[in-house]
Amino acid sequence: MSHITRASIFVVLLGISLTARAEPATYPAADSLNIRQAAAPAAERTLNALRWTPGKFTVTVSEPDDPSLDCDAVVRFPSPRPAGDPAATWNTVVMEWYQPKPSGAAGQRPAVLALHILDGRMTIARAIARTLASRGIGSFVMHMPGYGQRKAKEPWYDVSRFFDRVQQAASDARRARDAIAALPGVDTDHISIQGTSLGSFIASLASGIDDAFDQTFLMLSGAEMYEMFHNGQRESKWIRERLLAAGFDDDKLRKMCDQMDPGNLAPRLDPKRTWLFSAKNDQVVPPANAAALAKAANLTGDHHRWLGGDHYTCILYLPWTVNTIAATIEGTLTR
Repeated sequence: MSHITRASIFVVLLGISLTARAEPATYPAADSLNIRQAAAPAAERTLNALRWTPGKFTVTVSEPDDPSLDCDAVVRFPSPRPAGDPAATWNTVVMEWYQPKPSGAAGQRPAVLALHILDGRMTIARAIARTLASRGIGSFVMHMPGYGQRKAKEPWYDVSRFFDRVQQAASDARRARDAIAALPGVDTDHISIQGTSLGSFIASLASGIDDAFDQTFLMLSGAEMYEMFHNGQRESKWIRERLLAAGFDDDKLRKMCDQMDPGNLAPRLDPKRTWLFSAKNDQVVPPANAAALAKAANLTGDHHRWLGGDHYTCILYLPWTVNTIAATIEGTLTR
């Protein structure tokens, strides 16, 4: 066979391979945002920082376009609160979709939105999503602003924008609930949210906006952020030092913490549908801050679980925690 013939066959086969790739699918969606007035001024300030004018938007689903992704599909939709240039990378929300197993499970299935930790590698969020999917629960890992496919080299990623990213991520997570509801095979009455560490702060805020999520699962979360940044070590200390170096004085740090404190919206969470998992020796989110969130959300008994270890070693309890989450969701399907 000549080199020309071989080359021709290769081009034809390559063309077949490329055309075989499924075209992105689109689904119409609409914000179900319905914010009731807050009783406390602090909660109203937080809600004002997160609210947007509800509208219609389009959800796009495509095959994974990054070889590092092992999800079943990638979901995209516009951020409800774009920061800076609307066309910037961080203003398109990206979610990895781990579809319930076995593949093609009959009927509408519950879903969970998982939010990752500060380091952005999403290892824990993906492990949670894969495990829940193996239990028949569709799972979505949202790339928060400045992370994953929403990472950019633009100046907006400056550490001084930390609170801007928290604000945008919380609004994105709330809209993500409606994006998930627009997808086929999803039980729209059973869409929950889960977050770990930084992701749990975002999840707490998103769930407190209007109680749209069925269940809320928070791992290593807390309230009283200003005190946490002063008393916490490792990541908490790292963030505080870099914010101060970026021009935040102590008064500005307190003001921003007060505006985005999960404790402000915690009373709006349903304590019967909210679970908090805390580490007894957490050095990043001190136990006092975890207890403050539990108190604000009125979490008692099994709804606030204390795990052995610190912020990192409590990873040993992750299989048990995820199993608890799955069992809790499965137990709600008959109601």
